[in-house]
Amino acid sequence: MLSPNRIKFIRSLADKKIRSSEKLFTVEGVKPVEELLLSGYKIHSIYAVADWVDARQPLLDKLNANYAAVTPKELERISQLNTPNQVLAVVHQTETVLEVNTLNGKMVLALDNVADPGNLGTIIRIADWFGISTIVCSPNTVDSHNQKVVQASMGSFFRVNVFYADLVEFITGYKQQHPQQPVYAATLGGKDLYSEEIKAPCLLVMGSESHGISADVEKLATSLITIPQFTGSKAESLNVAVSTAIICGEIRRKG
Repeated sequence: MLSPNRIKFIRSLADKKIRSSEKLFTVEGVKPVEELLLSGYKIHSIYAVADWVDARQPLLDKLNANYAAVTPKELERISQLNTPNQVLAVVHQTETVLEVNTLNGKMVLALDNVADPGNLGTIIRIADWFGISTIVCSPNTVDSHNQKVVQASMGSFFRVNVFYADLVEFITGYKQQHPQQPVYAATLGGKDLYSEEIKAPCLLVMGSESHGISADVEKLATSLITIPQFTGSKAESLNVAVSTAIICGEIRRKG
């Protein structure tokens, strides 16, 4: 049985400040936790219904994972999901350093002020699909360890490195070290994505639908690009995750 203090502690990890101070985050659901078990991330503890534990006990023992079988009611009390899904893991955050000199020959994403966790999680999944292993976020982008981000990534979280940095400083350093690799910024006033000679390796900068890319970041772009709007469309904007998928697909097709 989970103690009240243990339940309170696990639930407290929904708070960004607590996650940051404890260097922990939670992962929920069968698919995300199975990806976790294969990832090499250090596991703090796992709480799951008995059937899930029984089916995976040899692997849990092999990983020397600290786990406990709990009742569905207990799982509900520690879950951040509307409908708890068999298993919740508490995981140690990794300590990685962004090294700009390692990005030669690679496609990289930069996100400026993407506040919605579902969008960030989906973008992480998109990056994984298109073979992009590095995402650099502005400090005002949502925390990548947010449970909704991890959930929306559908396991891709464990294969894509997400860093936080001042984007002006990062892009300035990127351009100095990789002058042959273009920096594309997606803006409504950019040039037609499909008529431009875009290619990878490159850095692609995306902003939120509501705020776009900050002026100081936009100034550093090699080229401004946009997804052309179909004649007669009255839509004001595209979702940032959808836009990221479209642009990444076109860059990969051409590059």
